Amino acid sequence: MIGNSLGAGVGLAFFMHLGFVVLLGVVLAMVTMAAAQAPELRVGTAILLAPLLFIGLTQLLYLGPAIWWAWRSERRELAKGLGIGAIATLSLNLGLVLIVARM
Repeated sequence: MIGNSLGAGVGLAFFMHLGFVVLLGVVLAMVTMAAAQAPELRVGTAILLAPLLFIGLTQLLYLGPAIWWAWRSERRELAKGLGIGAIATLSLNLGLVLIVARM
């Protein structure tokens, strides 16, 4: 069971990001291998890269419900930690996008 603390929330957010990236990486690898056989699937590869590039926004799909659940089940510190993890990820992602945009 996950504890009700800020640290647990930040750690859970990190591992949720890691799981999302690994899952999307596996799907991206499968689509890339299929694209080698069928060139029309190359568009699918580009579409799958977008969530990785903009993880600061796509994290709302899985962290949003997790924060809501934690808050509703009176695990406020866990919800705050998840929120801190989400804000940190969004900030880092925005910084990297701005750095890449200037290149």
